[in-house]
Amino acid sequence: MSDLVDRYVAAVVKDVPPALREDAERRLRAVIAQRLAVGGSADEEAERRVLAEFGDPAELALDYGGANRCLIGPGLYGRARTRTSG
Repeated sequence: MSDLVDRYVAAVVKDVPPALREDAERRLRAVIAQRLAVGGSADEEAERRVLAEFGDPAELALDYGGANRCLIGPGLYGRARTRTSG
């Protein structure tokens, strides 16, 4: 695969927990390769189209067990609520 795919995959897996990165990278590359094969072309335009279908790498990372994206997580919610309740 091209440098474009390599950079996209790297952008996704950087937001995946370390223990899951290798598996997430392997699975993502397999799905990308499969979609390119179905499309019948692996040129740069086809790669751009396939990657655009996946969308934002940070959002995709959430599907692979990426970090929870909340300002105050469940572990801190009770304390934060108590301190801001005046």
